[in-house]
Amino acid sequence: MIKKTPQDIEEVKSTNPSSLWIEPLKYAETRRWSEPLKHAIDKRRKEDPLVGAKIGSKDILKWLLSVMKTERGVHIETLLCVLGSLAGFACQASMRAEINAKGQSLFTERPDRKGVPFFFVEGANGKEYNCGDLLNKPLAESKYSVWSLAAGAVQSLGSELIDLNDIFSHVAKSIGSPSFGIPRIPENHSPAEPLINYVKYVWPKLLPFIIEYCPQPAEWPILYGLAIQEALKMSKGTIDPRLALSLVMESAIPMSKVNINPFSTSPQDIYVPISPPKNGLHLLANLKYILQHDLLLRDDFFSAENLKKFIGADNPTIQKNSENDIWARGLHFGYRADIVPTNQIDFSSSKFAAGLRITDKGKMQGVINVICARGRGPKLKEVEAFFHKEWKKERPVSNAPPPTEGNGNSHILKQFDDASILRTVDVNFSDTGTLWGIVIELEDR
Repeated sequence: MIKKTPQDIEEVKSTNPSSLWIEPLKYAETRRWSEPLKHAIDKRRKEDPLVGAKIGSKDILKWLLSVMKTERGVHIETLLCVLGSLAGFACQASMRAEINAKGQSLFTERPDRKGVPFFFVEGANGKEYNCGDLLNKPLAESKYSVWSLAAGAVQSLGSELIDLNDIFSHVAKSIGSPSFGIPRIPENHSPAEPLINYVKYVWPKLLPFIIEYCPQPAEWPILYGLAIQEALKMSKGTIDPRLALSLVMESAIPMSKVNINPFSTSPQDIYVPISPPKNGLHLLANLKYILQHDLLLRDDFFSAENLKKFIGADNPTIQKNSENDIWARGLHFGYRADIVPTNQIDFSSSKFAAGLRITDKGKMQGVINVICARGRGPKLKEVEAFFHKEWKKERPVSNAPPPTEGNGNSHILKQFDDASILRTVDVNFSDTGTLWGIVIELEDR
């Protein structure tokens, strides 16, 4: 068991983060437990079913303290947001694991949405979010819910509780908007990173470690809730307990809804579900996946293998300059010539280009530009429906042959912005009204 030391308490200081710690965290090692410890926990589990969560929570907290420590100590607001984000996401992940083990479906099309684990809600940014009443049990309703454990710690410090319903209401209203996932707290108490980064990078790092302590997925949120309890008590005298509780729950509730594969322990796993496009709608699906997962801001996306999987690129040229800008281009892409599905696009003279660069303002900018030859690709209404929500109609394509069908030469534009990334989809249609070119651009705020 890891014991709390005076040094741990001294390290928890309310200081503004002088540097980001996400990068070093990616390479930090998590200590795997020894066989004697495993045996001892298994033996004690018969008397105390939550012994793994209790011991694991202390180890998790100590590991985070060590990784997050800078020359100025540990930024307590960031620590609480990390733990809150992981606890909220653990509520979703634990339910996914249990339902998958039973061979049941996670989602439903039932209009009443009663008694189902999850249902999708699409936000204004084009991303899907997981919602459902059953998510709230480990989050805020059960005896060992994240809220119960965190609120109990704050009450033990003699503080009043916050309005939890107000946070739930705000999160529900802000889904898909720029304010989603941004804790509503004073600016000088903001965390060092957007909350989603803690789920993307810290969760997969710790998942194998969590499973060792808690083989039963239902215990995962409890483990993080206990770590939150300990962190709240350690922060006494450093931060107002009500503010600390707000940081935890303003992180936990939105991160319980983000649609990320919780069992991906490697960044490369994000590319596994994709296969080369077999028709025009399949191509749109792959491009939408690029948009939803912000892949254009990842340098590992720009490989010949990935470009073949996502757009069917044939022998792309990939270059990297001295400033680490990456560019990829090619003359041909598409699906095998012997496949003739519906919504086929004639790719015989197709071109594409993609790249990732650092702008003059120091922001990451990724883009992919796909130009298709005239053919029988998706029509304007199909493209609009595929990405959903409202589109802005722009001026028709200039210097093009006169339109021969409805919506010929049309140009539509759509933006999906949030607090951390600017997203743009720009689509042009040929004179026949079929997909001609599509540009997806992402820029880190």
